[in-house]
Amino acid sequence: MKRVGDQTGQILIWTTLMIVTFFAFVALAIDAGFFYQYKRRMQTAADSAAMAGALELKDPSITQTQLETAARNDAALNGFTHGSNSIAVTVLRPPTSGFYSGKNGFVEAIITHPHPTYFARIFNVVSSSSNFDTATVRARAV
Repeated sequence: MKRVGDQTGQILIWTTLMIVTFFAFVALAIDAGFFYQYKRRMQTAADSAAMAGALELKDPSITQTQLETAARNDAALNGFTHGSNSIAVTVLRPPTSGFYSGKNGFVEAIITHPHPTYFARIFNVVSSSSNFDTATVRARAV
């Protein structure tokens, strides 16, 4: 018996399209989750580095180099070593941005690191010129 309009196979096509769409959304959710978790780890390292730098300020004879070394060592303990894997740990005294900008008793730690996405590039969501896959976090301490 022949059906009216002969629409056989239509369910297969729609199911295939929906499965591909579903997997695309799942892949982007996984990328976003990994990126969020990575930024949280970076923020912990930046907070720790800023606190280490601020603790060094107790010594009035501390130099900027010693301050940077202490803060970068603390960031390295949290997995973000300055100069390795394109990680940049910048330590500023006084901070150059935010509420405490220009106040000498404060230390600012900035960590920047490119974090590659896994699935977003497959679906051409992220271009090489976008900063979706580069994380930058800041922390300030007194």
